Amino acid sequence: MTKTTKMLLWGLSCLMVLISSVGWAADGRRASGSRTILEMPRKKRPRYRRAKAKKPIPCGIWAKKLKRHHLMISSALRRQRIATALQGARVPKSIRQMARRYPQLLRIMEQERLCWRRAWSRTAKLAPAARKKQRRFILRNVAEHSRRALEEAILPMWIGTPWDFYGTAVRPHQKSIACGYFVTHALRSLGFRFPETFLYRSSQRGPMQIFEVAKLPAAKVIALYAPPSQQIYVSRRGPTALRPFLRRFGPGIYILALDTHIGLVLHHGPGKTYFWHSSYGEGWTGVVRESLYTSNDVRSSRVLVLGKVGWRAWTRWLQGKGFFARSVQ
Repeated sequence: MTKTTKMLLWGLSCLMVLISSVGWAADGRRASGSRTILEMPRKKRPRYRRAKAKKPIPCGIWAKKLKRHHLMISSALRRQRIATALQGARVPKSIRQMARRYPQLLRIMEQERLCWRRAWSRTAKLAPAARKKQRRFILRNVAEHSRRALEEAILPMWIGTPWDFYGTAVRPHQKSIACGYFVTHALRSLGFRFPETFLYRSSQRGPMQIFEVAKLPAAKVIALYAPPSQQIYVSRRGPTALRPFLRRFGPGIYILALDTHIGLVLHHGPGKTYFWHSSYGEGWTGVVRESLYTSNDVRSSRVLVLGKVGWRAWTRWLQGKGFFARSVQ
C-alpha cells in the first residue's frame, strides 16, 4: 500500500467520524428541543415596499363634479330655457333656485384652473422641445374644456336674466345685466382676472361692482383677448361672411362686436355656432342664445368684428394674471 493511498483512507475515516459526531449532537439537541448551527434557518432578507408615487389629480373633471352637485344642465333643459326666454315668460322657480348655487359652480371652475396651472408649472422641468409640445397640449385642452363649461353649465344659468342698459348683476337672476357686463362675468366665471372698483350710483341701487373692462368699446375688448392675426372685420356683408374665418380657426370661444352691442360666440363645428348675448327683442328681453346666422342683432349690424380668445389670453389665465384696461369716461 503506497503512501498516497494511506493518506486518502485516513482522510475518509476522519470525515466519517466528523459526520457521525454531528449526527449524535443533532439527536441530543432534538431531544432537548434546540437546534444545531447547521439546522438554523437562513435569515430572510427584509423586503421594503416601494412607496407609491402620488398620481397628480387629472384635470378636466369639472363635468363630473358639476353632475355630482346637480349643476350640469342637459341639452334638453337648455332648449327649454331658451324657448321660455324668447317667449318672454317668467323664469321658473327651479331655475332661480339653481342660480343660488352659482358661487359653488365658480369654486369648482377655480379648482379646475388651479389644476391646469399646476400641470403648466410641471412642464418647466422638461427639455425645451418637450416643454413646448406639452404646453401646446395644455392650452388646447384648456380652450376646449372652457368652451364646454361655458356652453353646458355657466351660460345656461344666465338665460332669462333681464337686460338693462346700466345692469351690473354679478349672479344670474339677481338683477339686470348689460351686454358688456354679461361678457365680462361669463369670462370671470372661467377664472379670468379683472380689476374692479366699488361705486355708489344711487341710494336706491346701493353699491355695485364696476369693471373697467365692461365699459370699454367692443373692439377694444376683443383686442385684449385676441391677437390681430385672429381678428376679422366685416362691413355690410352680414354674418355669412364670418364662416370662412370660423372654419379656418376652428372650435373655441369668440367675442363678437356689433355696431352698439357685444356678445360671445361659441363655435364647435358646422351648424353649431351660437351667439350668447344680453339684449332685447320682440316680446323678450334678457340673456338668450341664438344662431349666429339668424340673429336679428347680428344681421342688422353694419359692422362685425370677431376675435378668438388666443393662446396669450389663456396663458395669462393659467398664470392668474389680470387684464388691466382703462375705459373712456
